[in-house]
Amino acid sequence: MKQISDPDGDPGVFVLERDGDGVWLSYDWTEPDERWDPDRRFVFRLRK
Repeated sequence: MKQISDPDGDPGVFVLERDGDGVWLSYDWTEPDERWDPDRRFVFRLRK
């Protein structure tokens, strides 16, 4: 998959969050040297 970048060219990731209002798909920026929080999980979906 190609890297996802915002309009400024900064790399980003999609984030699926859940709170009292339901489930939300949001976007967050990241840096190449940042580490992933081990309490978070990856979700993958395969195409048919």
